[in-house]
Formats: sequence, structure tokens, C-alpha cells
Amino acid sequence: MPNHQLNWNHLCELEPRLRILCNAARIRRNEIGPSAAYDEWYVVWKPRLCRLVGWGAASQNPTLKSSAAYDVAYDHVLDTLSYWPNQLKAKRLWEESHAS
Repeated sequence: MPNHQLNWNHLCELEPRLRILCNAARIRRNEIGPSAAYDEWYVVWKPRLCRLVGWGAASQNPTLKSSAAYDVAYDHVLDTLSYWPNQLKAKRLWEESHAS
């Protein structure tokens, strides 16, 4: 599948646990707030995501194992943890660009 056709809904058709993960992230964000949710990203949510999509995915489906699938899912779940879409992604990019 060409990358330009890859989207969240298609990934969820291939791997329904992505939607479950995203719903759990949304519930958690509502419980603890977006700042605390960001703090949990690398410890809780990203490891779970990596088991479902990207190079380390348990699936043998080449679409799910692609870096494009990882990027789509990463952005979607990370945005879900925030009350404001793209807030956490922007913070991550800023931190990466200012790392010493």
C-alpha cells in the first residue's frame, strides 16, 4: 500500500488493538491531564504502540511493520493524549531540537 493511502482507520482495520490502545490513552488523559499523560508517553504508551506497529511489531503484516504505519499511529495516539491536537508532538520536536 502506498504511504499516501495509509491512515489511522486503515491501520485499525489491520490491527484492532490500536483503537483499544487509543481509547485507553484518551481515558487516561481525562483522568490525569495532558501534562501527566505526556510524562507517561515513553514509559506506558509508546512501548505498547511499538508492539502493534513499526519495525518491532509482533505482526507479520508488512504494512503494520512499516515505518509509515508507525508514524501514523504514533502521531494519532500522541495527539489523543493531548487536549489540543499536535501539542505534544510540537513539544517533542522542540525538545529534540534543543537537546544538548
